[in-house]
Amino acid sequence: MSTPNAVLYWSSTMLDSAPNVDAQLKATATSGFRMILLWSLHVNQPIAEKKIALGDLTWNDTLLVSSLSGKPVFDPTGSFKKLAGRLKTLLAGTVKNVFFSIGSADTTDFATVKQLYSTPQGQKTLQGNFGALVEALEMVTGFDFDVEDCFDIPSTAWLTGVLASKCKAVVTYCPFGWDSPLTGKPFWAPCLESVYQSLKRQPVAWFNLQCYSGGTGQNPLDWANDIQTNQKKNGVADPSTFIVPGYAANNTDGDGPGICPSVFTSTLTPYKGKVGGAFVWKSQHIFDDPAPCNGKTATVQDYAAAINKALQVKPPK
Repeated sequence: MSTPNAVLYWSSTMLDSAPNVDAQLKATATSGFRMILLWSLHVNQPIAEKKIALGDLTWNDTLLVSSLSGKPVFDPTGSFKKLAGRLKTLLAGTVKNVFFSIGSADTTDFATVKQLYSTPQGQKTLQGNFGALVEALEMVTGFDFDVEDCFDIPSTAWLTGVLASKCKAVVTYCPFGWDSPLTGKPFWAPCLESVYQSLKRQPVAWFNLQCYSGGTGQNPLDWANDIQTNQKKNGVADPSTFIVPGYAANNTDGDGPGICPSVFTSTLTPYKGKVGGAFVWKSQHIFDDPAPCNGKTATVQDYAAAINKALQVKPPK
């Protein structure tokens, strides 16, 4: 798919009862962001009191796909009846792609993927659950892998191939470290290579590179140069657009630490022509807990414009 340019991680679950979400979606739809990553989809361990079976999918804490009956069922609790319409609202404007982001810190999502991958029945369950999700939400065209709990190359590469081949989805990876032998390049590079060797093509479209919190201080060009150096092994078509660095929006939670739109522009300008875009972590920081920027509250349009200005990209109409 084409370069993502301005990307926003969306941190509201869009439950039917969610306050303010429709106004926020309407603002985002015309903001200049080209892509939304829905945070965060989880692959669950069994939870008896919540009637959650092994491999069931939740969006944050709310059940999205259940296999408890023996077959996958989308939205068994009726919590997301407005979801398809809300996602279509996003896609009616500048947003061209919506992905689910799988995983996050302090979860066991990819450990559960590894467990399910280890048996034929587990693989069948996982394929069925993701298939039901993609069938119910045809406007979701990809998945982002935020691996932070279990760095297992065979199962991660396998799920990449399943989503790309069985579900016809685009996949992105979301690294947060470079030097670590567990979480950095020694994990992500072999994942890319394993997928490419298996499928004879590279379905991973880019890396959403975390340059905040645990990824603070990373240089996107280190990753881009490594992708270029190993291009024959990883099958990446265009290393110059493969890295998409991300930073936290300025916020009162101390998360990131966050930065204002003007700093997004100054930070990203040196990477013009060398990265495929940039992302903002996250919608909550823009809408619900923003910290002032030069005495004013920065809008979702301000953050998208900052990225597009730095990278000299015209936002889609």
